[in-house]
Amino acid sequence: MKHFKNIILLEAIALTLKHLRKVTGKTQEEVNDEVSILIKQQSFHIGRLETAQINSSVSIIYELCKYYKISSEEFFKEVEKNIAILSKKASK
Repeated sequence: MKHFKNIILLEAIALTLKHLRKVTGKTQEEVNDEVSILIKQQSFHIGRLETAQINSSVSIIYELCKYYKISSEEFFKEVEKNIAILSKKASK
């Protein structure tokens, strides 16, 4: 069974996560190590989320929000802004 992927949404989440990581001055490796401990999952790779290669679960997004000390509401407001930007670019 093939999973549905909303590419613009994934790219908007990717941009938001990448921005949060850069603002906090963390490397992908640091985020991987620290978040893997939080979610008790060895195979977590922030790089795959930041490049829109995979769908993420709501649980992972929630843990990332806690990690970056941002509310899920704030996170998704940023995602919405990025969706608007990406949608404009796609329609040109």
